[in-house]
Parts: sequence; structure tokens; C-alpha cells
Amino acid sequence: MKDFTASEREEALARIPNPERRKRWEQVSGEGFPSELLKAADEKMRACLARCDVALADAQWLAGEYSLADMAAVPFVDRIRNLRPEFFKGGRYPHLDAWYGRLHARPAFDKAMNFRDDPRAAEMINL
Repeated sequence: MKDFTASEREEALARIPNPERRKRWEQVSGEGFPSELLKAADEKMRACLARCDVALADAQWLAGEYSLADMAAVPFVDRIRNLRPEFFKGGRYPHLDAWYGRLHARPAFDKAMNFRDDPRAAEMINL
């Protein structure tokens, strides 16, 4: 939204139905993310990754066997790996890394997570 005119920005914000979300977008599109918010988000992501790593210490899958829990978690872990690769340096989450490797090896992973066959793929960031 940084390249929007004031009226384009207001028009875009008006399309956000949730008032709380609209207010957040208004703040962020004007001032950016406050550093304390970014720090809190980093801490939450690291805590989530650590909980997953602990859960995977004694099992190959989050719920013991391959399940919806793994399917639901992998897009978030994949996105964090993409946006914050430094979180995974140094083998910080060895069980989570192994889990991700098992998921990545599944035939459906490539189809579900890599959108190369989508005509818009060239326009998508981080692919």
C-alpha cells in the first residue's frame, strides 16, 4: 500500500470488513510494524517451532501418526523457513527438520506446496 495514493489506500482499507484488522492494516501501511510487535512475533514463532520440535522428539508425526495435524502445520513451518531461514540454522530444531524432510519427501508435498504449474507462479514471491 505504500505506493497508493491517499484515496486508493482509504478505498483498500474500506474493503477490510473486520474493524480490528482494518485498524492494524491502517497502522502498518502508514508506519510499518513496530519493533516490539516484530520481536513478539519472532518469539511466538520460535516458541511454536520449539513446541513442535519437542512433540517430534518421540514420534515421526505431530499426533503420533501422519494426520491432519501435520497437513495443517506444514504451510506455517514452510513459510517460516522461507521468511526466516536463520531460525533453522545450526540444527536448532533437529526433530522438526527431520519431520519437514519426511513431509517434503511425500509425493503430495510438491504438488501442494510448490506452485510451479500455476500461471501466476512467476509473480509469487519466495518461490
